[in-house]
Amino acid sequence: MTYGVGVIGLGRVSRGHGQALRQAKGARLVAACDIDEERVRRFTREFGGEAETSMDALLARPDVDIALILLPHGLHEEATIKAARAGKHIMVEKPMAMEVAACDRMIAAAREAGVQLFVAHTERFIAATRTARQLLKSGQVGTPVMATDVWYQPFRRETRQPWMLDRARGGGFLQMAGSHMIDRLVYLIGSQVKNVRAIVRTAYHPDIACDDAVMAFLELENGVPCTFSTVSYKDTPHAGVEEHGVELLCTDGMVKVDRRSRVYVSRDGRYEEVPVERASANLVEWNAFTDALDSGAPPPVPLEHARHVVAVMEACERSSATGETVVIA
Repeated sequence: MTYGVGVIGLGRVSRGHGQALRQAKGARLVAACDIDEERVRRFTREFGGEAETSMDALLARPDVDIALILLPHGLHEEATIKAARAGKHIMVEKPMAMEVAACDRMIAAAREAGVQLFVAHTERFIAATRTARQLLKSGQVGTPVMATDVWYQPFRRETRQPWMLDRARGGGFLQMAGSHMIDRLVYLIGSQVKNVRAIVRTAYHPDIACDDAVMAFLELENGVPCTFSTVSYKDTPHAGVEEHGVELLCTDGMVKVDRRSRVYVSRDGRYEEVPVERASANLVEWNAFTDALDSGAPPPVPLEHARHVVAVMEACERSSATGETVVIA
């Protein structure tokens, strides 16, 4: 079966999905909508599909089987519940929602409507991350002892939409980058987070209403300690060095994923690069989702995991506010 896809929200991540839908084996783009009419014209001109004037009009279309929700994080809950009640399967970008209670309402709405809900945690579909996980599962570096994940980047103010700078609407680098890093650590090590101690603060940009610096210590349920840190420093010369990667220390070696594209394993006292089979993460996501719909299998990312990532982010903010270690419920 080929599923008709309607895209809701045409921000910067929409291009990756548009390109993937040109090649996806079980999905095709049929419609798109956004509050910015020029965005809709540009998107449909490049990727096809029909322009719609509103989310309600798109959800009313009988040829839309899957609603792809690419809205600001604070709008995920409302759009997901509307799509579920319209009888559409749903792919929604990460993070699932702003709070665990919203995740629970989204899950309940999808189950009540009998539709599939897939939260697109893209990190686990990136070829380099999957290669690293295979290395860890192979046993050749032993078992994980600890891990650290970093994402240091310039602020890039010119690319930031207003909602990205407002925590109340889903902005902030814990939400935008931290959700990726939590997902990646849990996926690679294969264990959920047990407790959190974190600092979430605005250190570089006093004019924004969200965080730009986060550091967290996570103890996983299997006992492995992890840290993740994300900083978005000032857009000034020599302000910082851009880094993005995760390094895992194991009982018999080390594994490193650098900039989502390269994988290294320790051999003879140094890192050696491991071949990575390149593939579009968005395309892998779409093929996995339509395969699950065809077979009746659960979504490619368990809903419990997507909810867990939001719970960990909530715990980071609570820990930062109280100075205490927060246990994940």
